[in-house]
Amino acid sequence: MKICTCTMIKDEQRYLREFIEFYTSIGIDDIILFEDINSTSHKEITNQYPNVKLYKFIDVCNEQELNGAFNGEYRIAIMWYIFKRKFSKNYDAVLYIDIDEFLDCNKEEFLSYINNIYNEGKHAIKFRWITMTANGHIEDPGHGKEYSLIETYTKPMTKRYIDMNDNGKPLLFVHRMEDNEFANIPHGPLYVYNLPETAKKFYDTHWAAEPPFKLRHYLTKSWEEYCNRLFVRGEMDNNAYSRKLHDFFEINEDLKDKESILTANEQRAYKYNEI
Repeated sequence: MKICTCTMIKDEQRYLREFIEFYTSIGIDDIILFEDINSTSHKEITNQYPNVKLYKFIDVCNEQELNGAFNGEYRIAIMWYIFKRKFSKNYDAVLYIDIDEFLDCNKEEFLSYINNIYNEGKHAIKFRWITMTANGHIEDPGHGKEYSLIETYTKPMTKRYIDMNDNGKPLLFVHRMEDNEFANIPHGPLYVYNLPETAKKFYDTHWAAEPPFKLRHYLTKSWEEYCNRLFVRGEMDNNAYSRKLHDFFEINEDLKDKESILTANEQRAYKYNEI
């Protein structure tokens, strides 16, 4: 079975090397990366790995896909359209993940499980997140340079918050996927709680949703890095930024006593363009 990952990246030089080396180590054959619009180049890193295929997102989109990207469609759904059109004939399975998500398993566990589920006739697997905290970090522990997410952030969040650990990312058995089975529900059926009964029955039958290992999601890292993503890179501003700032402290309960002063400082800096 030939397996690849499919990932969108934007200015991820600090974390990319660890991502590539980890997924190669657990048996992923090729790593397909789409460099997001306006991202800086990652070639200096990706050129060192023969199993990495780097494409500019805007170069592999057709007109319909590009219009969808600018009109708010899920990027992961658009990635599926691109993958299906350009790459699907070369692979048996594709794992859709982000640069800050790492499966909690080794090569033997991963490949054994994937093959067993494939032999059961399933269409896909849903890996559930286990959301990791910032381990108490307010300042960026890497000081702007490369560092290990796996080694730095070891503590998962301690309570349920907005059903975060019910969500996750899928591995798709490419040639079994039916039309629109994935594209209509980009992160998989666990994101949708009001599915019609017929659709729920379909996904219960064809998707494996309880793997023996989870997907470690390094969502917050440090307060400094989180605010950079929120204000500068604009990846988390679909809701009001004050709500998103509060999310950090819901995930990182050990830093909740610092919320008022840290949030006030960041809002002031944002207002006066000091970030």
